[in-house]
Amino acid sequence: DETTVRAVLKTLVGAEGVSGTPVYVHDGRVYRLDADGALRAEGDPAAGPYLWPLAHDVRPAAMALRCDDCHAVDAPLVAAKLPPAAGALRPPRWRTMAELPGLDATQMRFWGWMAAGKRVFLAIAGVAAMLVVFSVLLRLVRWTQQKLSIGSEG
Repeated sequence: DETTVRAVLKTLVGAEGVSGTPVYVHDGRVYRLDADGALRAEGDPAAGPYLWPLAHDVRPAAMALRCDDCHAVDAPLVAAKLPPAAGALRPPRWRTMAELPGLDATQMRFWGWMAAGKRVFLAIAGVAAMLVVFSVLLRLVRWTQQKLSIGSEG
């Protein structure tokens, strides 16, 4: 609560080994005491949640994930609900993982549906490729039979 934050900051001001202005960083805001000792909050991008970079790097097969493990519509990486942080000075609000980096919920759903549709697309493409190969092989067999039958007639 604000009383605790103010008391801690007042204790830190001028304390031995403390240089600069003590601040409390929480939920995208930096709290500091003004010249009158009142607690002031300022929005600051550096005070926002830390985003861990996730890469599509190559991993061993045992650790490999499928695309929809992260990119599905209801994947925890995007849809998980995060509880409000303890000690919030503003009214607490649940957030989704997608909100932390400022992702658009509609865009995330679109990518989720694309990831889900990828398997269907790959299955259809695989069947189509097999049909093409089968058709080419069938044509080759018929052509070979025709050539053999022409050669045996002569």
